Amino acid sequence: MPFAIKDTVEVMHSHIAKQGYITQHQVGEFTAPPIAELSAAVWPDSVGIPETTLNSLVEIHTVTVRIMIDWLKFKDADREYRIMEAQSRFLTDLVTDFQLGGNIRAVDFAGMYGAPVSVDWGRIDIGTPPKIYRVVDIRIPLIVDSTDTLAP
Repeated sequence: MPFAIKDTVEVMHSHIAKQGYITQHQVGEFTAPPIAELSAAVWPDSVGIPETTLNSLVEIHTVTVRIMIDWLKFKDADREYRIMEAQSRFLTDLVTDFQLGGNIRAVDFAGMYGAPVSVDWGRIDIGTPPKIYRVVDIRIPLIVDSTDTLAP
């Protein structure tokens, strides 16, 4: 079915889980402060069809993976180095994992069909009272083969 991004989000969540170094992860943004040193959330961002073939669609499913670390738990440089290492390791694992699963054909790292993989840094507050987190948001466009066949 075209635009079935749920499967793509589940594949990406499974990819995060099998890596093992991010111990708390979920689908959807955190609404309560996570307790793990490193945590991650994945959610859908966008869906598009940049190309059709003679009998099928090629889709781009873009997901966001947010890696988080407690702002106050570590000293400034230590916190930054820890989250930089996690971001680098995650993207390295993604580059070398040629079997993501499902209908995912490839990660569109260079942006052949639009925007490339991108990484944005920031901070967010979660909970009441708010707890501060350093975050890195990774937008990942995935080239997906649609399971639908176009009518003749």
